[in-house]
Amino acid sequence: MLHRKGFWKSVFFFFLFFYGCAAFGGKENSHLPEKGPARIDPAIMADLEGLKSGRIPDREIDVLIRTERGLTEGERTALERNGVVINSSIGNVLSARVRLGSIEDISRLEFVTYIEKARKQRLR
Repeated sequence: MLHRKGFWKSVFFFFLFFYGCAAFGGKENSHLPEKGPARIDPAIMADLEGLKSGRIPDREIDVLIRTERGLTEGERTALERNGVVINSSIGNVLSARVRLGSIEDISRLEFVTYIEKARKQRLR
């Protein structure tokens, strides 16, 4: 059975089918979320809803901000104008402290791709 011409032909086309699916469907960041709320972590969105309804006060939170690439000086200035205090950065990820009320303005910046709530880590 393994020596039949038709068997190897079907295996070859099966391989091409899955290779084509991976090539066209597996592009990372091909469709960034639109500006604004789609770029905000659901945990932060829940806090924003509480802020808008008056259940929780405006406060500073620790966040991770993902950008398209490393920051330029102009982009760093734009973040600082929106109240971002950058603690550290590695590549295109920033650890920062920001007021909850300014999260939506930060998410509308062109170079920001995602904002998520920083989580405290413990060594075990």
